[in-house]
Amino acid sequence: TLPLPAPPPGERALAEARRRLDHGDVRGALAALGDIRPDDPVYPFALQLRQRAETVSGEAPERSATR
Repeated sequence: TLPLPAPPPGERALAEARRRLDHGDVRGALAALGDIRPDDPVYPFALQLRQRAETVSGEAPERSATR
């Protein structure tokens, strides 16, 4: 059998952000989400996860221009 192709970078960044958030690493999660560009298909999910991370950390969004 052939190996499965690697997921696209946006999907990998989103998965990394989820892992970090699940382990309480809010800053790491936000850093991983920062690598996802607006033209990436997973961008809407990245915005949702960013909002969740900011809620968990108690921080207000700093960059409203990226929303």
